[in-house]
Amino acid sequence: MRLIQTDEWVPHANYWLCERVWKYNAKSILLPVGNTMLPFWAAWRQNPPRGLASLRKLQLDEITSGPKAGSFARILQAEV
Repeated sequence: MRLIQTDEWVPHANYWLCERVWKYNAKSILLPVGNTMLPFWAAWRQNPPRGLASLRKLQLDEITSGPKAGSFARILQAEV
């Protein structure tokens, strides 16, 4: 097994997403949240993918109870 480094998966994920948005003429996307996605959001801030700014972005997951309840919404709001 080989671990995929951030500098490898982020460009591939961006390419995959942009390709699907174009192919299906998407108007919205579901976005996973959490610390795993922080490098992805950083890449979006540095080099925003064309065509994604106009999409409606919907949060896919959330922590609903306990001391971290709502933290994914806060991450998404801060990052995207």
